[in-house]
Amino acid sequence: MLLTFGARRPYLEFDDNKHFFRALGFLVRSQEIGACRFVLENNQNQGAWGHECRIQIFSRLEEFQELFRGRVSAGVGNCLGRINCNQYLEYLAGNHNFNFQIEINNRLIRSSVPLAHLEDYDLGYNE
Repeated sequence: MLLTFGARRPYLEFDDNKHFFRALGFLVRSQEIGACRFVLENNQNQGAWGHECRIQIFSRLEEFQELFRGRVSAGVGNCLGRINCNQYLEYLAGNHNFNFQIEINNRLIRSSVPLAHLEDYDLGYNE
């Protein structure tokens, strides 16, 4: 399983599968309660290399900084921080039923978690 994401330093790195699935549960719940939002920006339309997948953070900043070490950058306005990592969000879309076009579905995402890591996912989800 992939635990390091990103094209350049600082990489988004998870210590192990337990850390990955705890962060996944936390991310799902955070989006449900409005603490973050997933954004797909079509920057290639403005002359950039390509699209950019972002997590914009509106609350729970300290928890995001703990779980996504080294990848939370400064935000602007009411966005307290953001995580820019195309590879991570594309991995979630391809492997854990994430969809940028519709509301997040905890049941569907949780169904993609291996049985051995449901407890880790639930721990993050219930933080």
